[in-house]
Amino acid sequence: MQHLEHSNRAVQSSILNPSNILKNRESCSARNSDNQRNDMKNSIKLFSAATALVLSLVSVATSASVNSSTAIRLEIPASAVCAAEHDSAQKEDMPTIQPDELAKQLSGDKKPVVFQTGIVHLYRMSHIPGSIFAGPANSQEGLDKLKKEVEPLSKDRAIVLYCGCCPWEHCPNVRPAYAMLRQMGYKNVKVLNIPHTFTEDWVSKGLPVEKG
Repeated sequence: MQHLEHSNRAVQSSILNPSNILKNRESCSARNSDNQRNDMKNSIKLFSAATALVLSLVSVATSASVNSSTAIRLEIPASAVCAAEHDSAQKEDMPTIQPDELAKQLSGDKKPVVFQTGIVHLYRMSHIPGSIFAGPANSQEGLDKLKKEVEPLSKDRAIVLYCGCCPWEHCPNVRPAYAMLRQMGYKNVKVLNIPHTFTEDWVSKGLPVEKG
């Protein structure tokens, strides 16, 4: 019993010793300081990782956006790009010529140069005598062919375009052809007025045609 009481007093004396209390406080303070430094290091690591992830996502998104824009541009038909570039020319009223008037001019001395800007099948079936097949002007290939054909002509030469594949308001060929020629500087360009089709508005009226 006396031994137990002696031990308790020794423990209490050790705990209440000012020197020991100070050491315990310093030890706890050191551990807390280490823990704070470790927490700060971990926080910095997490922040750095998060920043790197965000920058990576931004880079991927930017690259995807550029590639997507490029893909979209590549998929746009060249004829559509040409039509957009010549929007002002397309919006202006295209001067027209009536079938009877064109047939009369073709029988005279001062003949206009006539280009068929439709499909080759219609051209081979029947076309205006002396007209030149330029290919569908709703395609870049057709526009390139028309451009090649008109380049030797003077800018003030009388030119007539026609298609006749379908009613006037639905024709996809005459407007791009007219717009391109206006952009190239040709001043005397007209479009044959075909309200319905070439067969109905020209052939059926007994106006002259060629085949092949």
